[in-house]
Amino acid sequence: MSQNNNYNNLGSNSYGQQPQYGQQPTYNQQQAYNQQMTYNQQPQYGQQPTYRPQQPVRPAQPSGGNNYKMPLIIGGIVAGVIIVCLVVVLILEHNKNNSSTTASAEPSTKTATEAKTEARKEVTTEEFTWEDTEAATEAPTEAKTEAATEAVTEATTVAVTEAATEAPTEATTEATDASVTPAPSSTSTVAGLSDDIYSEQIAINGTVYHLPFDYSNISNDYTFDMADYGHDDNYTLNPQDKVTSTIDLKNPNMDKDVDFYVGFMNTSNEPKKIKETSIWAVDFDITWADSTDYPEVVLPKGITWGSTLAEVKAAYGEPTDDPYYAESLGYWEYTYEDDDYDYSLSLIIYEDKGVTEISVKSYKAD
Repeated sequence: MSQNNNYNNLGSNSYGQQPQYGQQPTYNQQQAYNQQMTYNQQPQYGQQPTYRPQQPVRPAQPSGGNNYKMPLIIGGIVAGVIIVCLVVVLILEHNKNNSSTTASAEPSTKTATEAKTEARKEVTTEEFTWEDTEAATEAPTEAKTEAATEAVTEATTVAVTEAATEAPTEATTEATDASVTPAPSSTSTVAGLSDDIYSEQIAINGTVYHLPFDYSNISNDYTFDMADYGHDDNYTLNPQDKVTSTIDLKNPNMDKDVDFYVGFMNTSNEPKKIKETSIWAVDFDITWADSTDYPEVVLPKGITWGSTLAEVKAAYGEPTDDPYYAESLGYWEYTYEDDDYDYSLSLIIYEDKGVTEISVKSYKAD
């Protein structure tokens, strides 16, 4: 057999053909790209495949040249938002403080009657203790009187003249307004009534009472029903217990807008029904009365309904507590207390109506 005899003489020695006898077959040699073989290709027979050494992978560069500035920009925005929030909070707090200061500087617009009504929602029983009086605002600045020389002529000529030469004893004066008729002078005297403001005496319809006094002394004229307060007539007070000025006494002949509140105290050494105890506190208020159907009440030195501020000060002097002035409503509250705080007297005095509320309390147990 000839050596040059080829099996299946098909031309070139391609893949799938037999080699000549004694020669090694060749298989689809690698493409010359750094001698790196391609996928699914075989190296030459008897040779080891070579691989291109791996190059270290270089980290990807940011696509934008300014990306490294983004954290700084975001940080700046966040800091700016925080600063704005702090400024807003400080402004709101400042406005809130200004509002609170303004509100506290304004005089109360509640009348004495409204304030008492809120406090009198239920009967309160407590041990015999001293009750603090309400804090009063500062008295208004003292003003000197000015001489009024001009006469005001209307249908009837009324000469309004105030002497302003010497008034060293007057701390404040009431302004005279030609369009408002001043309240008439009103003082009264009752036989047996002391002139001592701290005598704990009060005259009601001509009868003098010394606080505390038995409710039985006035029970025929002024009554109340414990059912109105959620109790029955067997409601009992223990020794030295008291009920604050929450019991509203009624009289069919009394103006419906007149308030007559009293407080009860058991001054004895044994439990007693409330109607068998004593009255230690009295509070009359005729501010909103539509008529004169209310009790005649007189205090020491003749102070009564309609007494002016000047008459009160002439009788009792300056109050022991700082006077409270409700400018928007036009009234003063004067409170007098003795040195031992055993007795207090409070008056509501309107500029145009004079005294309209009288409140007296004796904290003594006998």
